[in-house]
Amino acid sequence: MSAIEKFTLSCTEDNEIGDDNDELYNFLFNYYISLDIINDYIQAIQQLDRTTLNDNYKWLLFTGFNSIIDLNYYNNERRDIFCKFWLSKYEWILKKLLLSSSKTNSLPLNGIKYLLTNIIRIQITIENITNHLMTQDIRFYNFNQKNEYLSIIKMILPLLINKKILNNIENDLNIQFNCDLNHYSNTKDIKSIYIIWIILKILLMFITTDEDCLIIIKSHQIIKKTYLQHDQVKDDFIELDGLNLLLTIANSVLASTEIESQVNNMFGEKFKSIIGLVFTEKCDLNILQEINHLQINMQYNMNILFKEIGLLALECLYTMSFNRKAKEMLQKNEKFMIQIRELSNDENLKKIIDGLLWNLEDKYEFQIGTTNQYDFMISYHWNDNVLVYKIYKYLIEKFNYKIWLNDQSISNSICQTIEKSKFILMCMSETYKTNENCRSIVEYAQYRKKIIIPLIIKQVELDSWFESICTEYLYIDFVKQNFEDAIQLLIKEINMKTIEQKEINSTMIDHSQQETSLSILPTTTAVNLHLNAIQDDYKRIPIKLWSDKHVEHFLHDNKLDLMILLTEYMNGKDLSQLFDKCQLQQDYWTIFDRFNNELKKRFQQTLSISIYVRFLNQLQKYINMSRV
Repeated sequence: MSAIEKFTLSCTEDNEIGDDNDELYNFLFNYYISLDIINDYIQAIQQLDRTTLNDNYKWLLFTGFNSIIDLNYYNNERRDIFCKFWLSKYEWILKKLLLSSSKTNSLPLNGIKYLLTNIIRIQITIENITNHLMTQDIRFYNFNQKNEYLSIIKMILPLLINKKILNNIENDLNIQFNCDLNHYSNTKDIKSIYIIWIILKILLMFITTDEDCLIIIKSHQIIKKTYLQHDQVKDDFIELDGLNLLLTIANSVLASTEIESQVNNMFGEKFKSIIGLVFTEKCDLNILQEINHLQINMQYNMNILFKEIGLLALECLYTMSFNRKAKEMLQKNEKFMIQIRELSNDENLKKIIDGLLWNLEDKYEFQIGTTNQYDFMISYHWNDNVLVYKIYKYLIEKFNYKIWLNDQSISNSICQTIEKSKFILMCMSETYKTNENCRSIVEYAQYRKKIIIPLIIKQVELDSWFESICTEYLYIDFVKQNFEDAIQLLIKEINMKTIEQKEINSTMIDHSQQETSLSILPTTTAVNLHLNAIQDDYKRIPIKLWSDKHVEHFLHDNKLDLMILLTEYMNGKDLSQLFDKCQLQQDYWTIFDRFNNELKKRFQQTLSISIYVRFLNQLQKYINMSRV
């Protein structure tokens, strides 16, 4: 007797296993993790995009498979066995489907949808159903097969920028996004936009299950390449008129009253025709009431769906607004700018609207006092709050600093807080890097020429926009160093930056006072006074008379902050000896290697060749001056 025949004899009228039928379930479960099923199962999936399925294939892909993940029987133990058996097979089947599509020039969207939906659905068990409903499918529940998931993600992620898919998006708007169980009826005529949605859903699940997973994903070159070319993706999206598409979708939020009216009118006309068909003199009024109730429910659900998709489109527009071309196009769209300004006080939309206005309007033009009310503003992502609070508590209790904590929100009040803070402590992590609001805060602080001190508080790859930050500023690594060592480096950096800022302010005040009297002096005298006012001590004295503070100032002024770690407590005489040693041909690169080894061992950082060469070149100027 075949599996289908045995199931048909023992199942309920609804083609389900039913209650208290362990014998049938166990038989079916063992069948679905046996090699007997593989060939027919693969053939069935391949047929999804080719022709109508026969009854056996329909049962194999839908009725039988869905019975396996019946929550009356499917528990964590069975899930782990089932996933272990099928994930590697799904990877192979996906690879086969994508390879065949390159030959036929058409993507097997039905097959891809079927496989990706099952990857999500086989996560849900009787033990985690409550958590599943609360979190709306945003996590994987078993992560023992992390590598299998990663291999599948590597394979499907390039589809997000596949031109065949992107070219078809415009015609794919009237669909519903959900991750219901696969049935034959919902696995036909799948649209490109649904594939994009479900790929992003799986990627989000993978990342949010374990925050280290984002690092795992990015360590693979194929995914890293896709991730790093995001600006090119945005440019291509604009070329395909994607921005106008997003604006159209966002109208369900931007012009909600108008869209709701259109939806209600549409359903009103449809249900009038239905009532016209069923209404007779003998028509039961209960039927009319049921039809009316159905109409109201459908209108309500459709309006909710439109708003959810519209909100997603707004979030996409916010992300796009970091792209120069997109930003210019949105700024020139007067209707859009008026709409988002009108919605700026809507509490439900405030976060996303504030972000858009922050990027698109001239956010920097407002008057504010120059008094520093805070010593620091700590900018961080709320996922990273444990270590951030530890740093915050230490600085408050040990030094009584005034500190403002900001967890990635954007508003004019944050803008003012940045203005009123002496320093910005930027807490770097993968979640911080991928959060557009966090990036906006740092960009604003840079624009206002605020002193930024980057802190690595979770394992993170220093790429994307972090790369320029860590090139410009000396960062402190709280991951690779213990807390006490890292916090002492932070205190030292704060003290150094404070001294530096006081000297700059003093110079600016002196220069301002002199300018009132310079107008009555001869031009040559004015120039000499100006130059004398801005000179630093170390520039006026021989290098061998420099103190260790002079050395630190010299390194800061020449953007050689990393060398401070290698020259701590060195005075000018020590620095001259080091320079002479470096100039010996046999020691030039040997010392470079020693510097790198010390940085790695003590501070878990590396010294670039450019910094090393610049250090020696800048130092040589002062040594030559001293020898004249």
